Amino acid sequence: DSSMPEQLEGYINLTADEFDPADHSFLILDVRTPAERAGPLGHIAGSHDCIHTTILDETCFEEDKWMKKLKKDSKMIVHCRSGIRSTDTINKLRELGFTNLYHLKGGMLAWEEKNRPTVYVKEHTAESEFSGVEILEMIKSSFFEEVEKAEGAKYDKVWAENKYLAALEDAHLQGEEKPGKRELEVLIRLLSDAAKENGHCIDMITKNAAEMQSILHHCYVEEKKEKKDETPQEA
Repeated sequence: DSSMPEQLEGYINLTADEFDPADHSFLILDVRTPAERAGPLGHIAGSHDCIHTTILDETCFEEDKWMKKLKKDSKMIVHCRSGIRSTDTINKLRELGFTNLYHLKGGMLAWEEKNRPTVYVKEHTAESEFSGVEILEMIKSSFFEEVEKAEGAKYDKVWAENKYLAALEDAHLQGEEKPGKRELEVLIRLLSDAAKENGHCIDMITKNAAEMQSILHHCYVEEKKEKKDETPQEA
């Protein structure tokens, strides 16, 4: 039956339409960064955030009270932005003995595309509530995920990391506490060019750049300044 949820080894894939956030039998685990949860894609009401790297290295089970209380048979659905980090997280949870796992297929990108119920924080202005590090991390995550899932791409994490570091330097963002919007736009252009160099299809490059620009728009919107017309009015 094609309408049935997709059963994979050790977990079940649910689409954005199949998962009901009002079903309180589920624990919802969001493995994105706090900055991403507060960003343009928002987050699912009632979800708990725990960065995926802290699950992979198991430090979350020592430091996060919510994670500490989890039982091995807890009914839990895991998601990230696109499904890449959450898949890694699911595999780690399976390795640790968790047996009742679900995965939100396509992550928050699919959730937004289907216009599912989402919690958003207020739009941020030039005095962004995000630190420079958080904004850069959101752009980096977008770049890495889009490059990794690009059809036909030969993804190399070392290559991606080196390109990102080189782009930071070229955009004059090394050591910046609060990057300016112009420098961040240069970074996005450099990362899009890097994706193109790696042989990615043009629609993926366009989508990648648009997603990073969206992050930037929500995190660091320039203040609109009214310019006085200094041209003398003719009598």
